[in-house]
This record gives sequence, structure tokens and C-alpha cells, in this order.
Amino acid sequence: MDFLGECEVCGKIVRNYRGLAGHLRHNQDPEHQDLKVRWHAWRDKYKATLRCRKCGELWVITDKSEKDKKNCPSCLRLRKTLTKKEYEALKFDKPKDPRRLDKNRKSKAHWDGLEV
Repeated sequence: MDFLGECEVCGKIVRNYRGLAGHLRHNQDPEHQDLKVRWHAWRDKYKATLRCRKCGELWVITDKSEKDKKNCPSCLRLRKTLTKKEYEALKFDKPKDPRRLDKNRKSKAHWDGLEV
């Protein structure tokens, strides 16, 4: 479900989630309020994709308290089983970050429904 881009009720361009919150707060008609209920239900199911600094793999978290983790669960397990020197000596061929869409600015930001 994509909420960014054009508002599905009135067609206004919504560039970020803060703008969407304001748009839904100021439009009190029933269609916008139905969209607001759906958006709040979607927003409550937190899901984020993080990239490991050690191996470069992506993993999904669903708890907001984990959003500042730097390493994936497999690297954390490796850290517990290896000595510090062995762990630091590990070198991985990091894959390119598939979340990077704009190759010129190396930006991860992308708004669904907006033309780049």
C-alpha cells in the first residue's frame, strides 16, 4: 500500500509522511478520514530494512527499538563465537545496496508515485 505520491482521494501530491499527516488532518471529509484510518493501521505495523556494516546484507526489523543496530543477527552470532581479532579480521565482499536508486547522488530516498 503506497501512501506517498498522489492522494488517492483528491489527487494532491504528497511528498513525505509528515505532509500526508497534515493533509489528512486538514481534510475532514469522509473519504479522507477513511484514508486516514487505513494509513494509521498501516503505520502501526512498523517494518524497516537495515544494512549490516560488517557484511553488507539487508535484514528486516519490526521493533522500533532495534532501528539503531549496526550489524545483522548473523554477524552478531559470529561476534559471539569468534575472538575479537578473528572477528575484526573477517572481510566480506559487500554487495551493492539495492535500496540506492539515484546513482548520481547515492540517495536511498524514493517516493512511490513521483516521477524521478
